[in-house]
Amino acid sequence: MRWSRSNPNLCERIRKTLQEIYKEFGLKARISAPLIGRYIHWALRREAKRLEKGWSYEPPTFYEVNEAMRLLRHPNYHNPALIKYVGSSLS
Repeated sequence: MRWSRSNPNLCERIRKTLQEIYKEFGLKARISAPLIGRYIHWALRREAKRLEKGWSYEPPTFYEVNEAMRLLRHPNYHNPALIKYVGSSLS
């Protein structure tokens, strides 16, 4: 709880929740809670570092333009990659 000392309300809520977990699950909770807490703290720090470096959850923006919109934007542009149909003869 040392990272939440600046927020006493949050610290108190965490303490109460932990006490309820200890009461409900006993010795197993008292042994595993510090280990799980350390792992969660490590994962949160790793995630914060990753976000600081510019990593994002959002995929890059991608949009398609249909033929009508393409002609509105660039009426003289011809895209050879657009194929309407392919003939069956090879000659």
